[in-house]
Amino acid sequence: MYTLKIKQKNMLCYHCLLNVAKSLDDITGILEYEIDLEKQVIIVKCENDHITKRKIRKVINASIITGKIPIELIGEDRKSKEGR
Repeated sequence: MYTLKIKQKNMLCYHCLLNVAKSLDDITGILEYEIDLEKQVIIVKCENDHITKRKIRKVINASIITGKIPIELIGEDRKSKEGR
């Protein structure tokens, strides 16, 4: 298990927070996360190094900018519907 700390300056409102949470919920291998909107920090705990910080940051940015879960970026790391 490893932990990533991501500073996310474009996370400005509650809707951004919700989009980030939904996207992180959709990625296999993310065990838990904390989102601090006031400090604009996201702490992500992953089960292995299969998922890179760069990929997580891309997913987070896309979810904030588009307001949608970026399924195309999550790709093969997407949780199956049965696992939810």
